[in-house]
Amino acid sequence: MGVYVITNQKGSYIHKDSNSGKYVSTKNLKEAAQWSSFVFANKILSNSISKKMREDYTVQLISTDKIVEKNNISIWNDIGVRNVTNDNISEYYFNISNFINYLSCYNDRLKELQTELSMVDKKIVDVEHYIEFGNFNAYQGWMCFKMLQNLLRQRRNYKNEIEVIQLINQSFTNKNSFMALPQRISEIKNKCYTPRAVPELFKIG
Repeated sequence: MGVYVITNQKGSYIHKDSNSGKYVSTKNLKEAAQWSSFVFANKILSNSISKKMREDYTVQLISTDKIVEKNNISIWNDIGVRNVTNDNISEYYFNISNFINYLSCYNDRLKELQTELSMVDKKIVDVEHYIEFGNFNAYQGWMCFKMLQNLLRQRRNYKNEIEVIQLINQSFTNKNSFMALPQRISEIKNKCYTPRAVPELFKIG
């Protein structure tokens, strides 16, 4: 049993390129275009191959056993000597394990921040009442201001970090929220206060 191929008798064959759809030469017999009829093969040779190439090529009947044998050898060589690639399961496991550990740390940190926030709120109330009921000279007044300012800034840091962790926890239920995390975190980091009653205080100059 055989099939018809187009060959130049020098080890080159005609095959159809899957990208361009054109008939081009190949050295690989298993890639050669095959026809069950001499007429069909000769029609391709006469009408679908450039005149320059056509002069060197003819239609030839070859045994399918020859093709099978070459194909098998090629497969043996390809599979037999190919290095077995490592799977990525270990990497997935490592990354997911680290991710879960990060989440656990975030939740522990959230509890810690909530405790710290409660404490700094109490300190702020103490300082505010100390200012409300006290009489101070310039230096004492400045020290009261610095105490309150530092406490308020620390409170802001705690609140921002709590907000970020809550955003992270909430984002796992929504892909869009998860992808938007960097932008949302950046917005929290660069948050600006909008005056509610005395905007004049915040005017530059």
